[in-house]
Amino acid sequence: MSEQTEKLKHAAQERLENVRQQLDKAKESLETTFDKTKSQVTEKIEEVKASLNETRRQVGKSRAGLKTEFKEHKNEFAQKVEHIKEAATAKLEERSQHKIIVRAEKAEQHARICIDNAVVAIAEAELACLEACKARMEAEEILAGAT
Repeated sequence: MSEQTEKLKHAAQERLENVRQQLDKAKESLETTFDKTKSQVTEKIEEVKASLNETRRQVGKSRAGLKTEFKEHKNEFAQKVEHIKEAATAKLEERSQHKIIVRAEKAEQHARICIDNAVVAIAEAELACLEACKARMEAEEILAGAT
């Protein structure tokens, strides 16, 4: 488990333990209520209402803080997403440029090979022409000597 997950698990366990303690306290209070007088019950009701109002106020405050924090994190998250999009776009452009450069280099290499082949072909053609010329001269000599 990651450290963040462990923290979340620990916080949830603490909150659940607090809920259990409050439930036990409420259960104990309710069980002893039936042995009390009406004025004691009325007083306890007022105490519980005050406690409830305080708890609601704290929860509302906590919620407002969480909402504010959520909005801040939402903005941070949106900025991070935008940054990632920009980085991805830049990376794609860089990769596209790299592909274009590689294609150009391959085309240049192919052209060099073709030029080299053409140079060899020209040299072979020149050699073939010279050999043909020599063969023609030898043929004419032989024909001239035979007559």
